[in-house]
This record gives sequence, structure tokens and C-alpha cells, in this order.
Amino acid sequence: MKILIAYSTKGGASRECAELLASEIGNCTICDLDGSSPNVADFDIIVAGTGIRMGGAYKPFKRFVEENADILVAKSVAFFLCCKQIDSFEKFAAKSIPEKLRGAAFRMSPFSGKPPLGGKKDGSWMIRDEVIAFAKAVKEKN
Repeated sequence: MKILIAYSTKGGASRECAELLASEIGNCTICDLDGSSPNVADFDIIVAGTGIRMGGAYKPFKRFVEENADILVAKSVAFFLCCKQIDSFEKFAAKSIPEKLRGAAFRMSPFSGKPPLGGKKDGSWMIRDEVIAFAKAVKEKN
């Protein structure tokens, strides 16, 4: 099965999480939505993630899920959000991911987030156990 990990980032948190996911899953395609928009029809499993700033997802992520919603809902799809306010994850997900996709997702998780300015570069801000569990769930779908 072909796996896509698509992400949108500003400060690099979503990229770091996507790269860790890719290394844990293996044999997948990783795509920065700021630079391109992959053809989701070519993939069996789609993981999409974004950072959250000021309570909302980044525009490339929102555009990606909105433009591909009809295809994504028919695929195995999972979402991750990089946000400092873990207790607000459900609210951020509801604002950033259409309801039909939230309902179709086999997994949705917060991976924490780093401050946009001066954040730690060592990944210590990340909830690594959650990223690893997320990757395991993706591999089980494969």
C-alpha cells in the first residue's frame, strides 16, 4: 500500500513530526503542502498534519483537506496537529478538519508544539510516545 504523509508548517514542528512518522513507518512519501499538492488518489493511506497558530490550521493544510475531502473520506486517513494547548485539541480539530473527515479518520492526535520563536531544536517539545503510537496505527492499516 502507498502511504502519503502531507504536512504544513511555519516553525518546523509539523515537519519534524512528519519526518519522525516517516522514519517509523518506512516506505512512504512525505510532502510539504506549502510547496506542492500531491495527487491523493495515488495513495491508499493518507496522513495529514499541520501546526496550529492563533487557534487555526495553516492555510495550505486547510486547502488540501477541503479540496480533497471527497477522495480522503473514501481512503484510510489520519490527522495530527502540532499545538501547545493539548487540552484544546478537539476544538482545534473541529475548526481545522471538516466533520466528515474527522468521522472517517482512523486516528487523530496532538503531537504538542514548539513556540514559534526560539523553540527547542532537539525535539524535546514533541510527545514522542504519541508519534510512535500514531506510526504504529498507520503500519497496522498497511
